[in-house]
Amino acid sequence: MQWIEIITLRSTADDTWEKVKAMAEADPRHHSMEHPDQSVLLLSATVETDISIHFHWDIDCPAPQKSDLGLWIAKNLKELGLVSHTLWRKQDCDCPGKTARSNS
Repeated sequence: MQWIEIITLRSTADDTWEKVKAMAEADPRHHSMEHPDQSVLLLSATVETDISIHFHWDIDCPAPQKSDLGLWIAKNLKELGLVSHTLWRKQDCDCPGKTARSNS
């Protein structure tokens, strides 16, 4: 199953980009953590101080959960501003434990 873990930071600090980039590019094996299949670091097109890290995962069930790496990064980013840490999956996920949604 493919899913995405997104960590978004809204900060007013000047050197935030370099700090976030260093965390996102840190070798997770150094931290004894799993590593995503792909990671992307993005700067908002509309809000200069918004930075987002997207981890792309491709794993078997069970349903996705926040990774140790994502939790570590989100925790460390909180000193720089407001942090949002979310998980996203395709609607057709058939893993146990997923949240049911109606089509109404």
